[in-house]
Amino acid sequence: MANFQTPQPERLSRGITDSGLPVKEAYVPEDMSGYDYAKNSGHPGSYPFTRGVHTDMYRGRLWTRRNQCGFGTPRDTNERIKYLFSQGQTGLSVSFDLPTHHGFDPDHPLAQAEAGRIGASVVNLQDIDEMLAGIPIDQVSLTLVTRPPASAVIVALLMSLARKRGVDPASIQGTIMNDPFAQVAGATIDTLTHFLPLEPTVELAVDVIEHCAQHMPLFNSIGINAYNMRETGISAVQEAAFGLAAAIEIVERTLKRGLKIDQFAPRISFYCSAGMDFFEEIAKFRALRRMWARIVREEFGAQNPRSWWFRFACQTAGLSLQAPQPLNNIVRTSIENLAAVLGGAQSVHTNAYDEPLSLPSESSVRTALRTQQIVAYETGAGRTTDPLGGSYFVENLTDRVEEAALKTLSDIRSRGGFLACLQSRWLESQILEARTELLRGIDTAERVLVGVNAFTEGADSTPQVFRVADDACQARVDAVRRFKVERGTADSQAALERLQATVGPGQNLMPAIIEAVQASATLGEIADSLRQAWGFRMDT
Repeated sequence: MANFQTPQPERLSRGITDSGLPVKEAYVPEDMSGYDYAKNSGHPGSYPFTRGVHTDMYRGRLWTRRNQCGFGTPRDTNERIKYLFSQGQTGLSVSFDLPTHHGFDPDHPLAQAEAGRIGASVVNLQDIDEMLAGIPIDQVSLTLVTRPPASAVIVALLMSLARKRGVDPASIQGTIMNDPFAQVAGATIDTLTHFLPLEPTVELAVDVIEHCAQHMPLFNSIGINAYNMRETGISAVQEAAFGLAAAIEIVERTLKRGLKIDQFAPRISFYCSAGMDFFEEIAKFRALRRMWARIVREEFGAQNPRSWWFRFACQTAGLSLQAPQPLNNIVRTSIENLAAVLGGAQSVHTNAYDEPLSLPSESSVRTALRTQQIVAYETGAGRTTDPLGGSYFVENLTDRVEEAALKTLSDIRSRGGFLACLQSRWLESQILEARTELLRGIDTAERVLVGVNAFTEGADSTPQVFRVADDACQARVDAVRRFKVERGTADSQAALERLQATVGPGQNLMPAIIEAVQASATLGEIADSLRQAWGFRMDT
């Protein structure tokens, strides 16, 4: 039997936010002296939207509960989608596997062991039809998480599926991630350039934006993925600055195509992280809304108020999930979920507690979804818009997050913009520095992680982990091989050759990609054709 130990008094000594912003012991009216409420905050639903893009926010419509899924065969993913909807999910979100992200078919030698392993595997119209079987694609909001060139192919497949089902593509709502800067593993610049050339990939993302503006006006043609950048270890301030810099890069390139800002800006969305520094995360979302509104209206001259809206989906932070005592992650994601809601998110994905160990199990995704439902229906957090607006601390912190983020954004722009900073590896140096500081804080216990570097006794038993069966991966490989044999090659090869001939300055590749998928060319074959046309050779 353990001896009783008298607990010692405890106090919090860390008087700074996770981004390093100092926090006073208390905030008083004097901290808001000189604050221009009308200019900087205003009413919810009014420019610059610090307090929210809608007047009534969740009283008018709750945020979309959109937990991501995707694994194994298209049928496996379809079953998980239907399970989530049966449990109360209100929006569809599918993340694709690593081969798809990088533009490979499952039968490629580099892809066979990863086919369907940590995301959905889709290569042709048959696959996406099976993945979305029984899903009314003109009635359910669809979010499809992948980057170009896969994003261009997935949009082409979705449009082709709509026509096959007698649905007007113009009626489809949702988002294609389509962020050419979204790394999916490893160091940012190496991930983005190892399998594909970066510059033409960025232009292909703009092709998708241009095509969707003309043919899918209700569909968000890009989701700027600040979340993945945050997962590298950067701070909330850096997440805000890097995300806005990436968005500005995309806007400037799209404007060069001759599109007007109001033709596409209303369909730019953002994908953000909700971390554990509760008030800083809320301040970050509030600051991002007004920064984006001012950039789009004052710098790019947008006239449509919808162009000014910073609309964002939010995911609780994967970086905060811990393998020791994994049930603690339920508490972490609950707090992060609440921060996303108090910050005004349009859509939320809540991580499952077992994700540090595996893909989420059916039981853990249900708990993650229940977390959102408890926040929605039991906490009262959505009864009024921006309930923390007017707090001396939150308003002050919003200003300071904005000030710090604008300073970093100005630095990026002075260096030539987001792409230039990525290619020069300046961005990588900032990530490495932030990650090193984060790990130093954990190693020294300056940054306390319960169950990791403090309160480590009494670890939970490891939950039963979910694994994608090896035969499911092999099933994907076999299915794609059969498809290629049975379809023949004449039509698809001819379409791929026409796609290659289309590659060139001023040419939007989307019509040729749509023709290729309708001729039964696969996602990997289309990506390979683009690599050849771009003169890119993989260093494998």
